[in-house]
Amino acid sequence: MTASWRFTPVVAIVLAALLLGMGLLLVVYDEQAYRRQETTDAQAEARILAETVTAALAFDDRPAANEYVAALEGDGDVRAAAVYGADGKLFASYARDAAVDQLPPLIAQIGDLHLDSDHVLERAPVNQGSDVLGTAFVEIRIDPIARRLERYGVIALMTTMAALIVIVLGVAHGALRRANAELAARAGDLARANADLETQIRERRKAEEALVQSQKMEAIGRLTGGVAHDFNNLLTVVAGNLDLIQHMIAGPRALAMDRLQRLLEGAQRGLARGERLTRQLLAFSRQQPLQQRLIDVNATIEDFAPFIQRALGETIELQLRLGPGPWTCRLDPAQFEAAILNLALNARDAMERGGTLAIGTAASTDDAEVPSGVLVTVKDTGTGMAPETIERIFEPFYTTKEVGKGSGLGLAQVWGFVTQSGGRVGVESVVGRGTTFTLVLPLSETAPATAPKVEAAAPLERGAEMILVVEDDDDVRAMTAATLDELGYRTLIARDGPEALSLLGKDRGIDLLFSDYVMPGMSGAELARAARGQRPELKVLLTSGYAKHAELRDGNSADGFPLIAKPYRVDELAAKIRAILAQPDARAAS
Repeated sequence: MTASWRFTPVVAIVLAALLLGMGLLLVVYDEQAYRRQETTDAQAEARILAETVTAALAFDDRPAANEYVAALEGDGDVRAAAVYGADGKLFASYARDAAVDQLPPLIAQIGDLHLDSDHVLERAPVNQGSDVLGTAFVEIRIDPIARRLERYGVIALMTTMAALIVIVLGVAHGALRRANAELAARAGDLARANADLETQIRERRKAEEALVQSQKMEAIGRLTGGVAHDFNNLLTVVAGNLDLIQHMIAGPRALAMDRLQRLLEGAQRGLARGERLTRQLLAFSRQQPLQQRLIDVNATIEDFAPFIQRALGETIELQLRLGPGPWTCRLDPAQFEAAILNLALNARDAMERGGTLAIGTAASTDDAEVPSGVLVTVKDTGTGMAPETIERIFEPFYTTKEVGKGSGLGLAQVWGFVTQSGGRVGVESVVGRGTTFTLVLPLSETAPATAPKVEAAAPLERGAEMILVVEDDDDVRAMTAATLDELGYRTLIARDGPEALSLLGKDRGIDLLFSDYVMPGMSGAELARAARGQRPELKVLLTSGYAKHAELRDGNSADGFPLIAKPYRVDELAAKIRAILAQPDARAAS
């Protein structure tokens, strides 16, 4: 290969010279072929003219002969034409850019036919049988020498370029060998780059799977939000009836029945469990309006630690590894404690033979999703979890426990609470070595306020005004009407917005519109706006068990109307109604 490379430039130059010589020969051949073709065309034109004017010469018809000659004007290449009689005199003629008198007067005066650089002149005899009647001449204009040189220049240029290409290819041969060596070196780099790319593709697939998992969680979250909304309606009915029974027992109509009292207390405990379950569902679905306030994370964990220890039992040691702090976060303290408790109970089930549960706090400064936060870790020495279990632990109703020993909502509540609070939750686990849950919660620069004092519940507030109750759920509507009747109010009921508007149009004695927020067709907010259009002075109170549609803002819904969340207690409802009715104007209450 190296020896052949030395002769490559010489061979390239020889080939280039051969190409140039072939180009020159091609130019000469093309010029000769062009001259022959033009001469042949001129001869053909002359023969055609001679045959055309034969009859005109025979009958001495000059006008006809002139017409035949003038017809050659249509051929742009014919410069001039002439027909001479047998006596040598001009019989008919045509000239494009020369005077007629410049044409040759006698055949004898025309020398040998010529082909100069611009014109070719040809002749043909005019015969009738064996008699010669005259001679026809045709002069054809050919391409100027400059134009022909341009054409030949293209050929020369292409030949020169081909020669240069040959030379360049010869020179490139050596460069190609050097490039091959570089290519071999870069092939190794490419292999390493491909390995990196495959790694990135695997990471991207993991990210896509995580996104799909998150979308699935969001979809299930919307489902649980709807379930919790319906469940809140049931709890409202139960809570209202239980409260009424309790007030009847304690009031002037008291029924001294110990058994009824015990049943009542059991029902109220079940109600409390239902309320906690609903809060977990809504926290998971990220639709529960968190009662956020500023708390010290370390202080909250320390205060809650005795309760966690009791929940863990005697075989599990609780260790607090709290950082120096203080770390202030804006959280719902009840939900935060519930999240820590759920993680602790999950760890307890993984340490059936005992172990250690460590709850720690530290500053989190390297988290991309929560740049400034506090790191809360819950680490156990339990059995750990397999990777396929870790992928599903935050799904609602997913549990590895036996039937009846777990609802599958504990870790879902943790995920919902942390995410809704603007934080992030992660988990690391090794089978046989334990599990560590990591909660990253955003910090707040404001110091926590002193906890307010708990005041005793006020007695039920009563009234005698007319209240229009609008509720699409039959049980909730009946319970609400019964509760208001017990409080002394007069009530009208409607199943939906149009029926309520019809009652408002008929009865002007209605003092308050009490409506569910989420109803088919017309929502409670739409009904309230339409009712205010009929009765600007009308007082309004909305209620909802679906906090996504009725986010509390200083006691009002997102639409600006006063709102009480389901399930509400009788004393809460009584106080809320009296506060609204006490307003001097309906618009002041909203």
